[in-house]
Amino acid sequence: MRKLLVGVVGLSLLTSVPFITACGSNAAMDAAQAEAEENKVDYADDEAMSIIASGLEARSKKIDDMTAQLGTNLFDNEQMLAVVNSELDITSQLKNRQFEDTVLQADVLSYINLLQQQLDVIDTYSIDSMEYADKWTSVYDERSSLLKKFVDEYGLTVEGESAQSGLQEIVRNANAVNEKADEQKKVDAIVNGLTWDKTDDGYGYYTYTCVLENTSDLTFSSFNLTLALYDAEGVRMGETWVGSSTAWQPGEKVRFEAASDIDAAEVKTEVDWYEVA
Repeated sequence: MRKLLVGVVGLSLLTSVPFITACGSNAAMDAAQAEAEENKVDYADDEAMSIIASGLEARSKKIDDMTAQLGTNLFDNEQMLAVVNSELDITSQLKNRQFEDTVLQADVLSYINLLQQQLDVIDTYSIDSMEYADKWTSVYDERSSLLKKFVDEYGLTVEGESAQSGLQEIVRNANAVNEKADEQKKVDAIVNGLTWDKTDDGYGYYTYTCVLENTSDLTFSSFNLTLALYDAEGVRMGETWVGSSTAWQPGEKVRFEAASDIDAAEVKTEVDWYEVA
């Protein structure tokens, strides 16, 4: 009988060892998993556009509330600061977040920086000055292009009729900005590498001429150039102006001619103004 008991006890001990080992293993796995979850990076990629949207919605609401209160949307500098800050207060939380997509991160940080630039413009210039208008428009155009990218590539949407209308206007502005940028590239390509012939007219006057081809697909109703005139040491001595006010068709060649009392060793061409027909 004693032998039987010993055998049973021994069997019990042998069979309990794997069970204890398994419990210990599971506990270790749970601890490791818990630690992994705790150390898991909370990336902002899937939240970024909703946070950007919330900022835009808050800005739109701020404008609506102030317009209702003041009866106008012609705000002063202090009120414009409140408008921009209403968006930046929400959007700036993304500044210190981590992203898996580094391109998205760069775009988001650029957007936050543009909002800060808007604050800088408001702080620096009077809202009714030309300097303010120029600087604000420049930043607004950059912001528009970036928001259009958020819409097209990252699926940005906003809620509320006012916010939606505002975003649509921003996208329209971005389209116009992008169209203008493409147009400018075509214009720059026309004068790229342009050379001028110089004729000594006597009495200290010189004529600069060139034949220029419209290599773009644009028809110009006017196309005005500034010739920057440099001496042999690369010092800019002055400039002269020349333009065409006739319709300039794609592929058409036009003779440009300008006069100056400067005997230039080098001429650089700058597009002063153009208008597309």
